[in-house]
Amino acid sequence: YKSIVCIIISTKWYPSSLFPSTSIDKFILALLFNSIELILASLSIYNAFNAQYLYYTTKNKIIGKTINQYSLDEQNGHLRIALYDNDGAKIAIFDENLKQIGISNHVAKGEKMYSSRFMGNKAYLVTYKTVDPLFVIDLSNETKPTVLGELHIPGYSTYLHPYDENHLIGIGMETEEIVNKNSIGKVTSTTSKITGMKMALFDVSDAVSYTHLRAHETLMNL
Repeated sequence: YKSIVCIIISTKWYPSSLFPSTSIDKFILALLFNSIELILASLSIYNAFNAQYLYYTTKNKIIGKTINQYSLDEQNGHLRIALYDNDGAKIAIFDENLKQIGISNHVAKGEKMYSSRFMGNKAYLVTYKTVDPLFVIDLSNETKPTVLGELHIPGYSTYLHPYDENHLIGIGMETEEIVNKNSIGKVTSTTSKITGMKMALFDVSDAVSYTHLRAHETLMNL
């Protein structure tokens, strides 16, 4: 992530005590930990105030994984990061020295985060397992990010784009939930399958009320 004043680099980090002695074993172990998402993201900040020089300032660590550059954002000199781990998705906020000043509660335990976007004092997260929850998180109190609302619809968005201050565009996949039952009709599991591509326009003008999180969708069947 790059802004006018700094560059943020996020790298994977593993406690050295967990590594065996050989490099091959380290690589295998790294893949294993990646598969179960026991990853610590190591954050480094490089100062870019002077156009001629780029120099290291500080670093920190936090449990979780980011998705892409849209998982990081800077406002008023503070870094906001969207991450997910085995306990779900969350937002963490750091000051200009990468000291953590706030973190939200986890949402959607057991689900993978597919997209995230920051818009002013709000963050939007999409997680998915069999349906797509869109979460709205209030960041106005940086020491206590709070979930304002959520919307559950079929499918998931892999990219979120701000249209204006009240609308958010989501582009991703449409899915169909499959409910598996046993011989006596008891639900044993739920899965899903992709049925097409989807573009949705979310109305987030009143995120406090779940009923006002609306989506207008366009489907392109496969």
